[in-house]
Amino acid sequence: MHSRSASSYAKEKIQLILEILGAVVGFLSFLDDIALELEFIDGIYTTMADVGNVAQTIQALVSLDILGLVAGARVTR
Repeated sequence: MHSRSASSYAKEKIQLILEILGAVVGFLSFLDDIALELEFIDGIYTTMADVGNVAQTIQALVSLDILGLVAGARVTR
């Protein structure tokens, strides 16, 4: 009786693994359909990162100019 319950437990585990694999395969085929949208979103994130980097650079330059004005630095040409 003990080996029968172990056998049914093993069958349940195999069935669960097959269900999980089926879900993964189904999801992978779905990813092919949304690949273009994911690439578009990646482009948006890249653009946002670039804009953020430019904004930080501008902010750093403006801060240095203000610090120079406060400190009384003179610009000679």
